Amino acid sequence: MTAMGPVGSAPVAAVPSDKKERLQSSIQFPYGDLDTAVEVVTAMHNSGYRDCATDQLAAALNQQVSSGNFRQKVAAARIFALIDTAPGRISITDLGYRVLDPNQRKKALADAFLSVELYKRLYDDFRGQILPPRPAALERRFETYGVSAKQTDKARHAFERSAKQAGFFPNGNMDRLVMPGGLDMPPTPQDAPAGLAVSARFAGGGPSFAGGAQPYGGGGGGSGGGDFPDLDPLIVALLRKLPKTATWPLPERAKWLRALAINLSFVYEADSDDDGEILVALHPGTPAA
Repeated sequence: MTAMGPVGSAPVAAVPSDKKERLQSSIQFPYGDLDTAVEVVTAMHNSGYRDCATDQLAAALNQQVSSGNFRQKVAAARIFALIDTAPGRISITDLGYRVLDPNQRKKALADAFLSVELYKRLYDDFRGQILPPRPAALERRFETYGVSAKQTDKARHAFERSAKQAGFFPNGNMDRLVMPGGLDMPPTPQDAPAGLAVSARFAGGGPSFAGGAQPYGGGGGGSGGGDFPDLDPLIVALLRKLPKTATWPLPERAKWLRALAINLSFVYEADSDDDGEILVALHPGTPAA
């Protein structure tokens, strides 16, 4: 039995369905590494984009939209959960903003690494154990997870680079995956109503909550008047993103506040003796009595 190939080509033999399955991976993984994914959101942020058209991102990366390199970069950023994609549009996710924030970057990189289905599977199966000792053995393990036999070497190379970039090889040895240390986050108050909590954590002391949770609704939060002549353009751009509607969902508020925290770190220098971080947490409400 034969099947027609692309237009203008000779007929090609039909591929049995079981062979087609072997040629295509059934588990998701990136060809690009974690640094490649971070490059995408960094380019968007440096260009002032929270979301943008595909050609705008290509320009920010100095790439051609049609190039395989550009598609690989975008795919990596999506698989690491740093961006969301829609037809012709790309937007930075909450995790993408956390990666951009120096105060949240370490944990965000670990979260991005474990967002990849293949890497999470390997981490869960070999937690506290030595990884398969040879490249060929690790590639065979990938194949049992659903990576095509023709793609296992690419999958392994991207995995090894990404694990190192995310801090999962803390001693420089690639023999086991270890969760990076120091990633504990301050607890969210258990008795707070549903909403946002903004906290500040400083060296030498526990977490102090500067703002409690608030249900959304109420004031419109319009973009404000005037041209903000005394404010940095990065801050002004965020102010103009404030909605003019009477409601604003909490997840969107959290994204905006995190973006503000990131931009503040670019615009304003901290005191030389400052050692801490500002956190924005979205937490559930206490069940009604």
